[in-house]
Amino acid sequence: MIVLAFDTSAAHCAVAVQRGDTVLASQHEAMARGQAERLVPMIKATLGDASIALSDVDRIGVGTGPGNFTGLRIAVATARGLALALGVPAIGVTAFDAIESIKDRPGRPMVPAPRGQGYLLDETTGAPFLASENDLRDMDPSAPLLTLLLMPSTENSTKASASWKSGWPGGGLGPIAHNFVHGGA
Repeated sequence: MIVLAFDTSAAHCAVAVQRGDTVLASQHEAMARGQAERLVPMIKATLGDASIALSDVDRIGVGTGPGNFTGLRIAVATARGLALALGVPAIGVTAFDAIESIKDRPGRPMVPAPRGQGYLLDETTGAPFLASENDLRDMDPSAPLLTLLLMPSTENSTKASASWKSGWPGGGLGPIAHNFVHGGA
């Protein structure tokens, strides 16, 4: 199965192509603006780097945040358009699911937000909420915050590759994700 995955939910544009458990190619660019102009050229380049034709893609994975509303719209609209044109499923993956799919230690998933804030999941309702920098600093250090660091390389693709196998939910942007601990050991 060939998966084309991309995310523009934050100040970046990230694309990966994976066949089975192997990441064939990936690209990541940090950017505050310009994702709409860069996403499709990055998809084309990443597919080229992987020597995969767009028509060979079996599934599209798209990051669904939480994050920047405009960035989310860019990625979701692109995924929807490609999925309709190719006749393949487009699967939305939250950053929380991505973190859960690759975490290798106890901790609480956190998605970074501007100004030192972070998105957390309410432990009772499971709904995301925005925590302030002070709230994050005051959290219990015995339960570290786990988050994603999008990377331009594929060094962590083996650990993360299971996230793109069939059978959602619980997928993730594995090919371009790496977990790290924030505020804990």
